[in-house]
Amino acid sequence: PACLHLQQSFPVAIVYLNFRVFGRQGEFLKSQETRCVDAAHLTLALSESDAVWFRTLKPLADVEVLLPPLRLDLERLARKRPKVKRDLLTCVVRLSAEKEPERFVRLVEHLAARKAFDEGHGYPENLRPVLITGRAELEGDSPLVKRFLAAHPAAEAYPYMTPRGLAELFGRTRLLVHPPAYDAFGMTVVEAAAFGAPSVFVPNADVGAKHALVVRRDDETRVAEGLVRSLDPAFGPDDRLGEGDKVEARHLGKEKYYPGKILRDRGDGTFDIAYDDDEAFFEIDMDDAHAGDCAPADRPVMDVGAMTSDQVRHWKKKHDDGVHEFVKLLKNEALLNKVGKIARKRAMGWTEAAHGRRLMGFLGGVAKDAEQEKKEYAAMLPKEPPKPPPRDFVSEWKEVKIEQPKDDDTIGDDSVDIAEKYGEIRYIPLENCLEGVPNMPPPPDTNPDLIPASMRPPTAPGTVL
Repeated sequence: PACLHLQQSFPVAIVYLNFRVFGRQGEFLKSQETRCVDAAHLTLALSESDAVWFRTLKPLADVEVLLPPLRLDLERLARKRPKVKRDLLTCVVRLSAEKEPERFVRLVEHLAARKAFDEGHGYPENLRPVLITGRAELEGDSPLVKRFLAAHPAAEAYPYMTPRGLAELFGRTRLLVHPPAYDAFGMTVVEAAAFGAPSVFVPNADVGAKHALVVRRDDETRVAEGLVRSLDPAFGPDDRLGEGDKVEARHLGKEKYYPGKILRDRGDGTFDIAYDDDEAFFEIDMDDAHAGDCAPADRPVMDVGAMTSDQVRHWKKKHDDGVHEFVKLLKNEALLNKVGKIARKRAMGWTEAAHGRRLMGFLGGVAKDAEQEKKEYAAMLPKEPPKPPPRDFVSEWKEVKIEQPKDDDTIGDDSVDIAEKYGEIRYIPLENCLEGVPNMPPPPDTNPDLIPASMRPPTAPGTVL
């Protein structure tokens, strides 16, 4: 930054806009990201976890999170979306290891085994699984695509779509499955949300787009006890609320109750409440699919083969697996619509215009920092001595009459008398007086005899000067 500041006449502000963290994969990439963070006045990350990573590279670095916005073309299509039947279970990912597409394929296989895509089994009518991925992967010999299409006759796979194609797809999506445990952002999550389609992740998935679908409420102090009620079913009329209790309270005194917990009992009939965030998405362990035949380590292991059919049904109900939870979610249309509306509201509020305003707010602060930094660098430079003003050769031109001028235009034997008459005289050729001053004409009243031949203007033959 110092070199850039000093080379330019204006301050140079450097912003490092990161779209994906590679430094976790090796020391070389980590060193390159460290150099970027160190040189930048501001680092912008796509998720809070990425921001934490950059702060570990340089603890005092200025790191902020700037989520990508909903694309303008999809925003316009989402505002005019028609209401259609939602009959698609959708996944839009590349077939690369970090996107973990196999998780979605495996989920579809488990759902197909439970007749989720067949009629007459209590599932949403005509539910179909759809995979959107790269054209080259579909046209090539991809074992994963073949496995997906073989899971059920209703399975369909398409290449990446135009905005209008995505609008039609997400308008019919009942639930979007985003399979990776880590994704810097996941733009399709926000795009689906704009059309009212909620998304499902694995538990604690580190996906940047989740932050765009969270409604945060500020904690509130001194909430009157009459506005707070316990969420504990065993809470009786004689019980008293205390710190750490899970409650719901009327945020800002309004009519609607929101869940949270008591941070502090003021002792005067009021409480400090920390409200829970409203998350417009779902988290389900989609890898947990024992279906009563085997149990994960956190469930009691039973000899299912020795149990009666009624005991097996009871055991399955008591120890539902992750896929069964997914099945129940697919059937709960009211919950999907409710969360989808919240997700749509959040997505439509983070447009390109809102993103631009946030970005300009960041850049305004960076520009001021760069200007101050340039002044500090300039103050460190050694002071150069002032340069003498350029000589004004015209004002210094003197007409000197020499009785016996020499051929080389220098002052000869009469120099002593001239020095006495004019003071100190520099004995140099007259041409050198104009050295470095191109095309400098002599004063108009100069004696022509004193003008060197090289400086005289061209004349016609016979001209008398």
